[in-house]
Amino acid sequence: MSTPLPHPRPRPKALLFDFMGTCLDWHTSITSGFSSLSSSAPPIYGALASEIAMAWRLGYFAERRAGLGVEDIDVTHRRVLDRVLEERGFGFGYGNGRWGEEERREMVGWWHVQEAWPDVAPALERLRDKFDLVVHANGTTRLQIDLVKSSGLNFNAVLSSELLDVAKPEPGMY
Repeated sequence: MSTPLPHPRPRPKALLFDFMGTCLDWHTSITSGFSSLSSSAPPIYGALASEIAMAWRLGYFAERRAGLGVEDIDVTHRRVLDRVLEERGFGFGYGNGRWGEEERREMVGWWHVQEAWPDVAPALERLRDKFDLVVHANGTTRLQIDLVKSSGLNFNAVLSSELLDVAKPEPGMY
């Protein structure tokens, strides 16, 4: 038998959501970009596109675990992208499967345009009547606002690692 609480627990007023992966399908957004790059380099499809996307995302997390301070996530994404492409033989330059500065800037921009998982918008709308809905994510405030807009999801506020000057998984972010 449980002991009753002396006071009722206060009801939460807001719900915080991680964004990429939880609310947004980052993988499809990134892999589809490789097949539609606006360059003369041959498109990449299927397993190779998925492998590069996964390595890019995991490389970002490796940078976070390495104790990287809060920096513009676009800078981190670019550094990791350059490393991932080099490791797979996609050196810098043009032609022969190589991508130059313009293509790499375009690739980093893919992180700013993502679609929501199909069940997220209806779930958020059901929660909206009872709670404030808040994005709680690593990255710049600009990135989070771009993702809110591109995904069509409706949040009440955005808490970015840039705004809080701390990033997940550091305890201060929570």
